[in-house]
Amino acid sequence: MFILSSTSLLYSQQIYSLADVDSPPEYPGGDSLMRQYIESKINYPLEAQKKKIQGIVYLKVVIKKDGSIDNVRVFKSVSPLLEDEAIRVVKSLKPFKPALKNGKPVDTELIIPVVFKLKKE
Repeated sequence: MFILSSTSLLYSQQIYSLADVDSPPEYPGGDSLMRQYIESKINYPLEAQKKKIQGIVYLKVVIKKDGSIDNVRVFKSVSPLLEDEAIRVVKSLKPFKPALKNGKPVDTELIIPVVFKLKKE
């Protein structure tokens, strides 16, 4: 699965993990469309390309009750050279269909991996 879960309490407000909700947040068109969007929008940092840095930047995000993306931050990274670009692209994602708990939308924390892979020459 493309989206992993995590638990956290932010802003003194309940943020649910995927394990705690009845239905998870959904990206319009599903995980594969989100992955395609991210891949199409990545501007691979030139310095990272020159240094042949590639791998996955995992971003922790909150999908709000209204489906918007909030509190985007690095959870795990292969290089600081890739982090700003991963954050920029994830912040540009369309709003999600929010998670539901007891039939009501809730804030949910997710981890979204952003893959940086150099093309073979």
